[in-house]
Amino acid sequence: MLPRLVLGAVIVVVGAVCAFAQDSALTSRRGTSASRSSAVLPKACLSQEHQTDKIAALIESIQNHPVAGAYNTLGVLFAQADRLNCAVSAFHTALKLEPQNWEVHYNLALALVKTGDRIGAKRELQAAIQQKPDSVSSHFALGSLLQSDNNLDQAAEEFKAALKIDPQLVPASLKLSQVLTSEGKLAAAIVCLEDALKQSQSSDQQEALQASLGLAYAESGDLTKGLDILNSLVAKQPNSSDAHFSLGLLYGKSGQPADQEAALAQYEEALRLDPGMDPSRLAMATLLRSRGNCSDSLLALQAYTKHKAGDSQGFHELGLAYKCLGRMNNAVESLKRAERLDPNNAQIRRDLGATLAQASRTAEAIQELKIAARMDPADRDTHRQLALLFERTGNKESAQAEDAKAKVLSKQKGEYAAAGTSNAEANQLLLAGNASAAVEAYRRALELNPSEVERFLLSLKNVVNGSEYAMYTRIRPW
Repeated sequence: MLPRLVLGAVIVVVGAVCAFAQDSALTSRRGTSASRSSAVLPKACLSQEHQTDKIAALIESIQNHPVAGAYNTLGVLFAQADRLNCAVSAFHTALKLEPQNWEVHYNLALALVKTGDRIGAKRELQAAIQQKPDSVSSHFALGSLLQSDNNLDQAAEEFKAALKIDPQLVPASLKLSQVLTSEGKLAAAIVCLEDALKQSQSSDQQEALQASLGLAYAESGDLTKGLDILNSLVAKQPNSSDAHFSLGLLYGKSGQPADQEAALAQYEEALRLDPGMDPSRLAMATLLRSRGNCSDSLLALQAYTKHKAGDSQGFHELGLAYKCLGRMNNAVESLKRAERLDPNNAQIRRDLGATLAQASRTAEAIQELKIAARMDPADRDTHRQLALLFERTGNKESAQAEDAKAKVLSKQKGEYAAAGTSNAEANQLLLAGNASAAVEAYRRALELNPSEVERFLLSLKNVVNGSEYAMYTRIRPW
């Protein structure tokens, strides 16, 4: 199910690599013996209560043979039993006995990810790579963590390192294409996926890469080619829920009613083939609400949030569906739950603020919108909403200040939209091999939006030769 890794909502590390290095860990019995006093687990971890037979037997064995490999295996077993604190303790003990064991550093990192200690996880993955530079799993896991933290350049380097070790590692190609797309390097993302298609062997790998390639072409502005790729994929794999879901995503990008109906049909087919495919359920619910079918959207979202109780996006959409139906108390409750799950999401706070305002809870609305404005000061609509609320409360000075900000941002938004059009045109010219024409399109984009110069330059650098790139860099606006 590789496409779901890429196209679903996601943090990738836990889902992609949280199997732990069990095979290698179970066979890794090497290690230096040490005194029992230096390798003691917390009493709660040694308790026989709720202990599996494997864990109990291994704990008994460790009393006589306290080696790093045994503690590593014990940590894996604790992690599989979801006793993460005990797993972390076991891995730490293993490292006291054998500090240079890369497998233990790797397994500890995965356990720390699940406990929420992402900084510690990165540190352990870096240690694993230091001990074993050709560990493809360590590079991939570190890249996934960096990507989810929006450290895109560093993430790309880790995925490239993984692919250098194993060019046929399709998950790394998929993740690298994601990062490149996020950075605006759409031509490079397409090249990455096409190169991976030449390497991959299995039908599942081909399916995942074709789905991502179709979406990448659509993102670059070539919706027709994207649809051609995914329609071909669905024809070849009619029983693939992932293929139907990907095609639905592409149709859903269109504002045309017929395309949106096609998107809904693809989402429904994906769910018929795989009733547990929650990303398709969420996408369908979002599209239904955007088309005004809020009752059906609500039903889908209630099912989704039942399955995904920790997903902020699901409760965000659920709140908007309740709002669409005029059920304001339910809307506020759902949006507040989404906010608790993702307190740093400006869009959730913005929508919660707007919903509170509509429910005549003005003071609360202003508080939420002020936080949203601090998180995302470039959002015009937040400032407009604040201006209206300040006006309602008689705070004319603040209302005028927010209105002025909104007007400045309105002008910028028009310029950025035009820049985006020129950038999409440049991407198409690059893919067609016409770098000189792409230069002119990028020039127009930069005049309208100079802040994006680095992203535009990096897109170009991936597909043209050195002299053409040097020519282009001369138009930098500083």
